[in-house]
Amino acid sequence: VYVSMSSNEAMGITILELLACGARVVASDLPAHREVNERVDGALMIVPQGARPEKLATVIEAAAEASPAQDLRIPTWDEVTDATRTVYDEVTGSA
Repeated sequence: VYVSMSSNEAMGITILELLACGARVVASDLPAHREVNERVDGALMIVPQGARPEKLATVIEAAAEASPAQDLRIPTWDEVTDATRTVYDEVTGSA
């Protein structure tokens, strides 16, 4: 089980890498973590920021007992690049 209780995270690369390796992941409720969770069909166990230690311990125990997520669809770097380019094109008005 990997636990990331960051208070600020720009990208969830570490989490994606761990999920790709079959790890179970517990993460803080941040936009970057929520985005990863949406893209990999809810594979993360999200814990609200400022949760009491008892809540975090309960979620970690549940993750330790859970089966690793199977057949996760992790976006490829080509897909990430294409999506990023699309956003840049939309922002700059390029086509």
